[in-house]
Amino acid sequence: GKSTAASFSAAVFGSHPAFALNTAAHLELVAAAAGVEASVGLVGTKPWHFETDALAREITRRTIPSDLDWRKTGGTSISDLVPTLRRALAHPDVAEADLLVCVDDPLWFCGLLQWVARRPVVVHF
Repeated sequence: GKSTAASFSAAVFGSHPAFALNTAAHLELVAAAAGVEASVGLVGTKPWHFETDALAREITRRTIPSDLDWRKTGGTSISDLVPTLRRALAHPDVAEADLLVCVDDPLWFCGLLQWVARRPVVVHF
């Protein structure tokens, strides 16, 4: 029959693949322990050069499409970053997510994300 399990979704924002994947795994483990099906996507996470092929595939599999690349935000003005965040937040997998999580540094990225999203953002390291 059709599953009647509760479901939970999250969008994890962050450039660092290990932080992003670990956070996704933590969320799924907690959800599974509660008997909840979880779907966790990554926003702005790009494979670096040192991942195994399997990890790179996992990042790609979880990627929610956006033009956000957190690695390039260091030289980006906030006025340029805000429309990029708005577009990322408008994606249905992000807009309808139960939880937004930011795993990036510096923390002002996470603060800006929360300000643009106008909803709570969990900061997780």
